Amino acid sequence: MKVIRSQPAPAPSEKRPSFGATVEAKGDQLAVIDVAEGSLAEQVGLKPGDVIVAVGAERTGLARRIRAATEGASAGKKPFALTVVREGKELTLA
Repeated sequence: MKVIRSQPAPAPSEKRPSFGATVEAKGDQLAVIDVAEGSLAEQVGLKPGDVIVAVGAERTGLARRIRAATEGASAGKKPFALTVVREGKELTLA
């Protein structure tokens, strides 16, 4: 006789909010390769070719800081600012 044990269904994985930009690390900076339509990245004004140099006032650990800021923004916390270099000029996007 074959015994089949019922196991509880795995809990659905919690989906992390997505920033919506493909980036490439360039030293301490992040070069933006692509921005998804309708994404948080597009909403703050990020464009392909931008180079992210700061998240808020912080200029280190950018990928980690973007993840944290994205999660905060999706939870209804205050928006965050990105400092980027676009066409040789430093801009703040919020």
